[in-house]
Amino acid sequence: MHGLQILGRRWSGLLACLAIASPTWAVDVQGVLPASMDQPRIYLAVSRGDGPPLAAKGEAGGDALAALMGEKPDKNRPPTPNFTIEAFLDTGASGTMLAKSTADALGVKAAVFDGKPITFYDVGVAGKEAFGVTEPLRLRCAEYSGKTDGTDIGQYAAPLKAGQLKTRSAGGILEQLGGALDIAGTPLMQGRVMVVDCRPVAEFDKLRTRLLMPGDKEIPKPDVAVPLSMVDFDRFTQTEPKNAPKVDSAPNPMVGPNPFDKTDRTQPVTIGHKGKTTTLTMLLDTGSAATMISVAKAKAIGIEIGEDGKIKNIPAKDQFSLPIGGIGGSADVAGCFIDSLQLPSTAGEPIRYVKTPVLIKDITVIDEATGESFTLDGVLGMNYLVASASVSGGMNAGVEDIHDGPFSFFFVDFPRKTLGLKMMGLK
Repeated sequence: MHGLQILGRRWSGLLACLAIASPTWAVDVQGVLPASMDQPRIYLAVSRGDGPPLAAKGEAGGDALAALMGEKPDKNRPPTPNFTIEAFLDTGASGTMLAKSTADALGVKAAVFDGKPITFYDVGVAGKEAFGVTEPLRLRCAEYSGKTDGTDIGQYAAPLKAGQLKTRSAGGILEQLGGALDIAGTPLMQGRVMVVDCRPVAEFDKLRTRLLMPGDKEIPKPDVAVPLSMVDFDRFTQTEPKNAPKVDSAPNPMVGPNPFDKTDRTQPVTIGHKGKTTTLTMLLDTGSAATMISVAKAKAIGIEIGEDGKIKNIPAKDQFSLPIGGIGGSADVAGCFIDSLQLPSTAGEPIRYVKTPVLIKDITVIDEATGESFTLDGVLGMNYLVASASVSGGMNAGVEDIHDGPFSFFFVDFPRKTLGLKMMGLK
């Protein structure tokens, strides 16, 4: 799943309301809007074995890869190789993906099995999609922020073991709109803590994102910790030719019990509207700008959906739409404001979002071996964690309003299976 990119800023004040009821927290969050204003990124470098990072060949006036990323050439800058990849750090992606333009610039080779190129089939918000597969590569990462550029290899962590990555063909709508799109998925996060400093967004700057080892002193102490389950979606993917090596993958974090493990007692998300409630397991997806629920879960709280996908029984003033899409295309998806969405906490009261926005869309995966299908209950997107925007105009979206986010930090602790949250304004 790939996030919605929105430009422009107009800030209103923080609307998170806190009430302390010893010994537990009671947290109400108000003012969340349909789409996030930023999404976490990380700097990547890739290499073959123990070799140096693969780099784009230098060109007069600038770096080849920098040009692919949309930078203007500088005729006075000497030609230098560029190994830096700016990638979205996406907990909703079970593998790492390079844009074909990035892979080509770095000289990455395509994987072959029995003399045939390997094709990997995965499922995202736009449905089933085909990807290329790279040769085995080692990944290393470095901090991303508005004050770093990822050009110093000495600032990168030690490389991970070699694995095969996905590549996507050029020409998709997301690449047409935003240039090369590279995704760092959950294999990079295993055994680590993803730490996101949300404060720079309030200063018109980028999120600061790091991957740290457990116990690092730079990891903030959370005010609230949300329990997670780690869910493996590998059986819903497919590789051709048969028996070809698979893309390196890892489980995804979800808020709520593992839907494929009936013994899992992780606390669920609860949504409510007009006196009706239901529980969900939601994919925690830092690659999604928006939060969404399935059609079935919307109906469980009394929201009626027409055959055309439009919402029938919610006032127009409480409805909106956002363009959501994947590699192959994009479409406007209907959404509305519901009375509440509650995230469980490991101790104390839940975090309750009040009068809060959700898109309504089914994301369904199919096990090709058994024919079994599974529809996600929902996706918890970045608009619930960082500054969010109200947009209009559908595919030609423009920003109408922006609200600050409720958290100064959030972090996804993979070893401890928790989403840590530090409230804005608290020390």
